[in-house]
Amino acid sequence: MSSLPARLKKTEMIPRHLAVLLILCSILPSSTAAPEKADSHCLAGVTVNDNDRLGYRLRGDRCEGRYSFRPFSGSLLRVVGLQRIVRDDVSERVNPLALDWHGPLQEEVWIRAVSLRSGVYYRMDSKRPADKYSYVWPTSLLTSLNLRPSHLGIVATYRMPINGKDRDVLLPVTVRNPLSSKTAGVYLLRVLPGIELEELYLSLWRLTEDSQQVIVKARALEYGYYPADRPIDIPLPDLSGEGLFRVDLGGETRTGRPAATKTWIYQCGNEPKSTDPRR
Repeated sequence: MSSLPARLKKTEMIPRHLAVLLILCSILPSSTAAPEKADSHCLAGVTVNDNDRLGYRLRGDRCEGRYSFRPFSGSLLRVVGLQRIVRDDVSERVNPLALDWHGPLQEEVWIRAVSLRSGVYYRMDSKRPADKYSYVWPTSLLTSLNLRPSHLGIVATYRMPINGKDRDVLLPVTVRNPLSSKTAGVYLLRVLPGIELEELYLSLWRLTEDSQQVIVKARALEYGYYPADRPIDIPLPDLSGEGLFRVDLGGETRTGRPAATKTWIYQCGNEPKSTDPRR
């Protein structure tokens, strides 16, 4: 195999080990902060009420629960989900749920789910082994909080060096009934704006070994209304084939403040068969 070039056009670098990954995936009232340990599923710094039985804490193979509200001070645009829900297969009260993804064989994957309902501050985090592609998620706590799959932003991520910097790379997640193998549906990119937008623009690039190939260029969504803190669902075009993609989002705001974000997505060509992951 020939060595990969050091840089893509427009300075975007693709990792040297990407070609190997492509081959591998074709084979295949008081409050405290939640602690973080080397082997913990919990995210550090999440503030919880000590007396809340539904509070965010370690619950077996995941950290999950309600947390105390804290204003977000980062980007004005956050990607909070890359998912498809098999709607004719997943009722709004199904317990448990199955989450499927397909990624590099030798990489740990972090699963994250966050509430997108106004006033409900909930999250679930779970670190999954490199050789697993499904997770059966008990949803009794979701039921207690009156949360449904459609109320959540769900992502699977792993770390990859891109352009000399480690990045969080998203893997598409399918949400389904664990007793079914259906996988129909388009992937939705779920975006949460921290400020009201006048318009939102999408660009989508395929990053190859020697170039950036445009799939969508600065397309206005034309949804008409983009209030702050209300999720925006963006159906993604078919990410056919294997490889690394980049989504660029840019928003126009009334105040002129910049609202933009870049998201990297890794897509394997052959998705895993959806079987009962409890076996």
